[in-house]
Amino acid sequence: MRLTAPDEPVYVQGNAYAIEDAIRNLVENAVTHSPLGEEVMVEVIADGRVNVADHGPGVPIDQQERVFERFWRGRDVETTGVGLGLAIVKKIMEAHRGAVEVRNNSGLGSIFTLTFPPADRT
Repeated sequence: MRLTAPDEPVYVQGNAYAIEDAIRNLVENAVTHSPLGEEVMVEVIADGRVNVADHGPGVPIDQQERVFERFWRGRDVETTGVGLGLAIVKKIMEAHRGAVEVRNNSGLGSIFTLTFPPADRT
């Protein structure tokens, strides 16, 4: 695992436990789908985004929206999960007025991005 983050705190508004669940789900998926010994990267960005990147097989473009559906595990995916983790992440982000998206990392796996609205610092 590798974590990169700004030197200063990054503030987002929301339920810390739910946000932790969302990030944990993404990290667990990244570890599960990465080859043994490959690095999983978590990047916190100053504008309130969090990227979780792996070196797994990536998500086919035609499945990128479906991976957030309940019980969807993809075609030819061998895992013990029931397909709820990414659906939970999506619901958490919707509850926080944010978003989650996935894109492929130039043949090096997937990058899942959580985007939070700016925190009200008043």
